[in-house]
Amino acid sequence: MRHTKSNRRIGPIGGLFPSRWLALLIVALAAVAIAGSVRAAEDENSWRVGLEFVWVSPSGDFSTTTVSDNTVRASWDTGYGVGVRGEYQFESRFGVELSALGAGSVELSAGTAGSYVRVSEVAPLMAGFNFHLTPDRPVDFYVGPMLGLVRYSDVEYHAGFGTVSTTVSVEDDFAWGASAGLEIPLGSRGWRLQGNLRYIDTDIKNSGGPISIDSEFDPFVVSVGVGYRFQGR
Repeated sequence: MRHTKSNRRIGPIGGLFPSRWLALLIVALAAVAIAGSVRAAEDENSWRVGLEFVWVSPSGDFSTTTVSDNTVRASWDTGYGVGVRGEYQFESRFGVELSALGAGSVELSAGTAGSYVRVSEVAPLMAGFNFHLTPDRPVDFYVGPMLGLVRYSDVEYHAGFGTVSTTVSVEDDFAWGASAGLEIPLGSRGWRLQGNLRYIDTDIKNSGGPISIDSEFDPFVVSVGVGYRFQGR
């Protein structure tokens, strides 16, 4: 039995990113910013930090098989979230980046009244290597590969009105990806307008239980944000 109807709902901003991850990342980025401001006067390296608003467009399909051997399929819809990033540019053309994104409650209709599949949190934490194509130009273009970990909340499956929801624990996924981005200066004080396109190859899976899940997520992530660059002299 195949269903293709999809209805995705995005939760409030407060649910877009796990609080423990956000707190740790804010501390890490604050340390990067402080270190960057201290070293900026000593060398030509630069540190960058930024806050992003992201649009997520998964390219994979959701698929699950129940104990009664019914298969439910649905296409992911697009959604929104927030992210933070920090980069240390150790040479004019090369930099190392840490980024984290958060997407909130995701709900897909299973095609039957009262049925749905819900994932309440998706949180990729990625590390990348950036190659800056135009380091000496006002507009800085860069590309590079990424590796990291994508954390998923439990998947909740509800089959029709009056039934009890089933919660399935899913595995965190080691993922790879690629990114391309640009930065445009906003004045002369280090503020930058940032834009980025990422692709992350990641799956949602579980290792047993009443429901079998093995689904591609594979999102394209478009982000726009504001950052600050600490530049050496």
